[in-house]
Amino acid sequence: MKSKTFLQSELEKIYSTINNIFIKYEYRTNISTHIIEITPISIFKQNKDYIDLEIELEETFHDLFPKEEILFVTDDSLITVDTPDFEYTGWLLKYNTVPHIKLRTNIIINPIIAGENNYALAA
Repeated sequence: MKSKTFLQSELEKIYSTINNIFIKYEYRTNISTHIIEITPISIFKQNKDYIDLEIELEETFHDLFPKEEILFVTDDSLITVDTPDFEYTGWLLKYNTVPHIKLRTNIIINPIIAGENNYALAA
């Protein structure tokens, strides 16, 4: 299993376990590091369940991929995820495998039905 595939699977587990968490992932070749940005900062610093899952993930990752680096960051970190390869945000899983193209899954919010009109005005 490749490290990116492993991380995507494990981050999905964290995302499905911790309420209101947002996760972005980017691999930076210039520093050979997998960067994972966790927000909000309160989850990153204070949520015991999240912290336990992060520690477990780091240990497993280093056992499986000893020559690779992983870095967890948050809003106030000097390093941030600038161009995510994928992210878990709200109900979305976005992939960024090709620049400027994002595929979204698991989205059906208020589907528009043909012939339905809504003329409500915002004040």
